[in-house]
Amino acid sequence: IPADQRVAMLNRLTSFVSPWQMELKTSGRILELRSNPMPDGGIVATYADISGRVEQDLALKRANESLEQRVKTRTIELTRVNEELTRVNEELAQAQMLAEEANLGKTRFLAAAGHDILQPLNAARLYCSSLIEKAGKGPAGKAAINIESSLESVETILGAVLDISRLDAGAMKPDDTAFSLDGLLRQIGND
Repeated sequence: IPADQRVAMLNRLTSFVSPWQMELKTSGRILELRSNPMPDGGIVATYADISGRVEQDLALKRANESLEQRVKTRTIELTRVNEELTRVNEELAQAQMLAEEANLGKTRFLAAAGHDILQPLNAARLYCSSLIEKAGKGPAGKAAINIESSLESVETILGAVLDISRLDAGAMKPDDTAFSLDGLLRQIGND
């Protein structure tokens, strides 16, 4: 113990205050000192080496500080990711709204234009029927029959597209029914 600290240490030992710590400069060890008065006027002083406990306390403090820093860093990172997710979700919601509006516009257009689309096809089919009657069973008549069949297929496809648009718009409800594929497949084969 350095000479300048000996008097202060002696005063602490004789004042019987709570335990205190002292670091030994040469070894770096840390001692805990306690003093208790004796009935005959003497003093009982105890010294305990608490270097290990102090090192553990310092290690725990460093670990806590490191953990707090990691939590702070992760919190900042999670906040940034959450903000990015919020932004992306808002963009997706906006894009979905625009897509739904576009789909609704398409559906409205198809529903409104359905009659205008089918009318020229019906006229072409009427001309074709007239041609079939005039041409008879010859090569021109067979060609006219094939043309009429193709026009009927186009009309069926357009009708299906219009039905889908009506389903999208909620103007038509689906009806589950059984049907034969024979006629459909024969029509495809002819086309």
